[in-house]
Amino acid sequence: MEDKSKLRRVFFLFFSLTFLSLLPNLNVYNLRGEEAKRLIPAYEIYKTGDFINLTYLGDIYLNKPPLFYWLTVLSSEIFGWDTITVRAISVFFVFLTAVLIYFFSRYLFRDEKAAVFSSISYITFFDVLFWYGWIGEIDATFTFFIFTMFVLQFIGFTEKKSLFILLSGVFAGLSFLLKGLPSYLFFGINFLVLAIYYRRYFEILRPVYLLSYSIAALIPAVWILSTVKPFELLKTLVYESSQRVKKDTHSLLKHLINYPLTNLKQTLPSSIFLIYLAIRKKIPLNSTVKFLLLVLFINYLPYLLSAGSHGRYIMPLFPVLSLVVGYSLSKSSERLQKVFLITALFFIVLRLLVGSFLVPYIMKKDGNIKEIAYRISEIINDGRIACNCEGSHKSVCFFVDVYEDTITKLPYIEKNWDFLIDCKNLDGGKLISKFKYRKEYIKLYKRDENENQDRYKEE
Repeated sequence: MEDKSKLRRVFFLFFSLTFLSLLPNLNVYNLRGEEAKRLIPAYEIYKTGDFINLTYLGDIYLNKPPLFYWLTVLSSEIFGWDTITVRAISVFFVFLTAVLIYFFSRYLFRDEKAAVFSSISYITFFDVLFWYGWIGEIDATFTFFIFTMFVLQFIGFTEKKSLFILLSGVFAGLSFLLKGLPSYLFFGINFLVLAIYYRRYFEILRPVYLLSYSIAALIPAVWILSTVKPFELLKTLVYESSQRVKKDTHSLLKHLINYPLTNLKQTLPSSIFLIYLAIRKKIPLNSTVKFLLLVLFINYLPYLLSAGSHGRYIMPLFPVLSLVVGYSLSKSSERLQKVFLITALFFIVLRLLVGSFLVPYIMKKDGNIKEIAYRISEIINDGRIACNCEGSHKSVCFFVDVYEDTITKLPYIEKNWDFLIDCKNLDGGKLISKFKYRKEYIKLYKRDENENQDRYKEE
């Protein structure tokens, strides 16, 4: 596969097949996990026009910065308000990341084969292909911004290009607007590793770097100071980033064992090939690969040593890992390269089968949340609506919002509600209908004028 045109055809083939494998039932599969919590604040931005102060079911929402919700509003201009609105963002940034990996790998290694294998490695990582690459969460988008920041840092530092250094500060600030303080951890560690590895220790104290740090801090500062509760917001963002650190020794020891195994699963099938090459001592440890491995190791340590870290927290390291995988495979035997491509193709076909057949089975077993919301909206002709749901059930609140062209609110905010959608068995008002979803019921109540509404307290 030395011919460049042939290699590029392989790249486009895998690129296209992976994209197609994500499409079946993408807009049908019920919102899972926190997806509804990404859609609801975005929809409320759209309805209220307030892009600065996030709300969730009418309540002030301080847990996340606003950039992902702004992107969701932008996505709604293309797709309208539906499940695909938030999932399209993840799919878009996964493939944008894959393209950036391709070009950066070519820049680093001057090797077309390494670039192709690096991109294929990333888009077929298990957690990218089967979950975070299409689900409406922030992680795939955050990965693109952090990797772009890293590319700018590397080129800016190694080639002494001031514009790239300044732009890396811009992307660090934008990354903060996606996920808060972790963006600064990646930003700081990357520059530190560059300074140490290339033995230019005081380089990162030059004025252009200090200006870059200032830009990185200024971008989120402008947003934070514009909100109605800046100090409470900053306190919440710090707490959100620090809660993963647990001091319990037993939890830490358990995490030290389980976390690498989780990461191994996340990065299949590439992780198996990389382990095989490491055992056979076939990873070409040139200066660039050594640098990339050091970046991976130093950035990985905070998450390995924090017992509350989830696997998805290291997703921004996936593109760097794919560069190592791609280059290592490019220098391996042609037989191993073919085995890798066949394995990657198997994973893509498996994803296609999951989307085509497993998703409808799960939907049949769980129930269709869109249909439930539509049936509720048919019952509710007019009136104030409160919604009291959590977990994946809260997506019913979003779809009722869309169908009724309104903003449903929490009961303690919309105290004078006419209808209450309840998933917590509060038994409030007069029960007029209930709908089975998964193993529980979503209940619809009509206001009972004799009921004491003070029972709905802020949680």
